[in-house]
Amino acid sequence: MTAATLPEPDASRRAVTLAELIEFFANPARFFLRERLGIRLELDDVALHEDEPFAPDDLDKYQLRSDVWDRTRSGLDADRVGTLLHGSGRLPHAALGRVVHQDAQAEVARLHARLASHQEAFDAPPRDIDFEIDGFRVTGTVEHVGPDGLVWWRIGSLRARDRIEIWLRQLAWAAAGHDPVSATGIGREKGEWKTIRLTPPDRAGEQLAHWLRAWWRGLASPLPFFPETSFVYANKIVKHRNDEHAALSDARERWLGNTNARGERLDPYLDLLYDQDAPLTGAFAERATDLLESLVLAGPKPRAGRKRG
Repeated sequence: MTAATLPEPDASRRAVTLAELIEFFANPARFFLRERLGIRLELDDVALHEDEPFAPDDLDKYQLRSDVWDRTRSGLDADRVGTLLHGSGRLPHAALGRVVHQDAQAEVARLHARLASHQEAFDAPPRDIDFEIDGFRVTGTVEHVGPDGLVWWRIGSLRARDRIEIWLRQLAWAAAGHDPVSATGIGREKGEWKTIRLTPPDRAGEQLAHWLRAWWRGLASPLPFFPETSFVYANKIVKHRNDEHAALSDARERWLGNTNARGERLDPYLDLLYDQDAPLTGAFAERATDLLESLVLAGPKPRAGRKRG
């Protein structure tokens, strides 16, 4: 499928919520097809989480951890949660079911422990934002900002789209007139809870304007921006001295996938829009660097290599 350029949206669309921006950059192709062409694929959104997509067991574990987390936060104790999950058919029978539930409960307990030091951020009331920048009006709320900055977590792995969401929240917070803050992101990696830190953004308004202009272009024609693939490219460019060949090679692998990871192109909206062709053109590279360079620089720094004597 080849999508032609559409007329620009009505000027009223220049008023955008932070939630809309986050939804758009999680999958610009999906947003374009749904919002501008009215194409909605009847899919279970859980299938799009891409937690560890090649292993159904892991998707089941993700969903089970989510259930345990939600029910525990609602005030239920572990035994009651286990009873409800057994009754719903979500757990295997007998002893195996108890083991699976105990493992999920232990994972959730470890997450609670990791989050405990950020209680002030969770107790802080959401802050409204409403400001104009570069011809756009941005509104919404930013939650979980405490003395140590913004806190964000996910029951599954921290994907590129999650880092982008955190970064957009940081940018919007500072562009609204608040002091720039660092951010803490917590998710799972290789079976463990991992914490990443993003430093406070510089020139937040100027940076957010880049994202807003890209969003506006993406409403008229498909934006060559794919969160996971674009992040791989930008990460390689920034951290490996602008090695274009290596960056494109890594990006293609993330786009196409391999025996260990599902290719991003298999997203049904991308598959429909790009007809399985790899759209990793110059426009892709330019957009990835333009939007993501500062995010990569704000994140964890690469470990220094050992010197050879």
